[in-house]
Amino acid sequence: MVAVLAKRHNIPFYVTCPLSTIDLCAQSSEDIPIEERSADEIPIGKGCDWSAEEINVFNPAFYITPANLVTALVAEKVIVEQQNLFSH
Repeated sequence: MVAVLAKRHNIPFYVTCPLSTIDLCAQSSEDIPIEERSADEIPIGKGCDWSAEEINVFNPAFYITPANLVTALVAEKVIVEQQNLFSH
Protein backbone atom coordinates (compact mmCIF):
# COMPACT_ATOMS: atom_id res chain seq x y z
CA MET A 1 0.00 0.00 0.00
CA VAL A 2 2.84 2.36 0.80
CA ALA A 3 4.47 1.76 -2.59
CA VAL A 4 1.18 2.53 -4.37
CA LEU A 5 0.78 5.78 -2.43
CA ALA A 6 4.38 6.76 -3.11
CA LYS A 7 3.90 6.17 -6.85
CA ARG A 8 0.65 8.15 -6.86
CA HIS A 9 2.35 11.13 -5.22
CA ASN A 10 5.62 10.88 -7.20
CA ILE A 11 7.65 9.93 -4.12
CA PRO A 12 10.56 7.52 -4.62
CA PHE A 13 10.05 4.12 -2.96
CA TYR A 14 13.15 2.20 -1.87
CA VAL A 15 13.21 -1.39 -0.64
CA THR A 16 15.95 -2.38 1.78
CA CYS A 17 16.90 -6.04 1.78
CA PRO A 18 19.87 -8.33 2.31
CA LEU A 19 22.06 -8.73 -0.78
CA SER A 20 21.51 -12.49 -0.57
CA THR A 21 17.79 -12.00 -1.39
CA ILE A 22 18.31 -10.18 -4.71
CA ASP A 23 17.96 -12.49 -7.73
CA LEU A 24 18.65 -10.57 -10.92
CA CYS A 25 18.15 -13.77 -12.92
CA ALA A 26 14.44 -13.83 -12.08
CA GLN A 27 12.41 -12.90 -15.14
CA SER A 28 9.31 -11.97 -13.14
CA SER A 29 7.86 -12.07 -9.65
CA GLU A 30 6.48 -15.52 -10.52
CA ASP A 31 10.08 -16.82 -10.33
CA ILE A 32 10.41 -15.85 -6.66
CA PRO A 33 9.38 -18.53 -4.18
CA ILE A 34 7.63 -17.12 -1.13
CA GLU A 35 8.32 -18.88 2.13
CA GLU A 36 5.12 -19.54 4.04
CA ARG A 37 5.39 -19.42 7.81
CA SER A 38 3.32 -21.44 10.21
CA ALA A 39 -0.34 -20.48 10.45
CA ASP A 40 0.05 -20.81 14.22
CA GLU A 41 1.90 -17.46 14.32
CA ILE A 42 -1.13 -15.42 13.29
CA PRO A 43 -4.16 -16.08 15.48
CA ILE A 44 -2.40 -15.98 18.83
CA GLY A 45 -2.02 -12.65 20.59
CA LYS A 46 -1.31 -11.79 24.19
CA GLY A 47 -1.16 -15.49 25.04
CA CYS A 48 -4.66 -16.26 23.76
CA ASP A 49 -5.81 -17.99 20.59
CA TRP A 50 -8.42 -15.60 19.15
CA SER A 51 -9.20 -17.47 15.95
CA ALA A 52 -12.01 -19.81 15.02
CA GLU A 53 -10.84 -23.32 14.17
CA GLU A 54 -12.33 -23.23 10.67
CA ILE A 55 -10.35 -20.16 9.57
CA ASN A 56 -7.58 -20.78 7.04
CA VAL A 57 -4.48 -18.65 7.50
CA PHE A 58 -1.98 -17.56 4.82
CA ASN A 59 1.20 -16.33 6.50
CA PRO A 60 3.87 -15.40 3.93
CA ALA A 61 7.33 -14.50 5.21
CA PHE A 62 7.30 -11.48 2.86
CA TYR A 63 5.30 -9.86 0.10
CA ILE A 64 6.49 -8.92 -3.36
CA THR A 65 6.15 -5.25 -4.23
CA PRO A 66 5.65 -4.88 -8.01
CA ALA A 67 8.93 -3.74 -9.60
CA ASN A 68 7.25 -0.81 -11.37
CA LEU A 69 6.53 0.70 -7.94
CA VAL A 70 10.12 0.36 -6.68
CA THR A 71 12.71 3.07 -7.31
CA ALA A 72 15.60 0.85 -6.21
CA LEU A 73 16.60 -2.04 -3.98
CA VAL A 74 19.14 -1.03 -1.34
CA ALA A 75 21.37 -3.77 0.05
CA GLU A 76 24.58 -3.86 2.09
CA LYS A 77 26.95 -3.09 -0.78
CA VAL A 78 24.78 -2.36 -3.79
CA ILE A 79 21.83 -0.35 -5.03
CA VAL A 80 19.82 -2.01 -7.81
CA GLU A 81 17.88 0.63 -9.71
CA GLN A 82 14.39 0.10 -11.14
CA GLN A 83 15.47 -0.31 -14.76
CA ASN A 84 17.41 -3.43 -13.71
CA LEU A 85 14.39 -5.05 -12.04
CA PHE A 86 11.91 -7.20 -13.88
CA SER A 87 8.79 -5.37 -14.98
CA HIS A 88 6.09 -7.18 -12.94
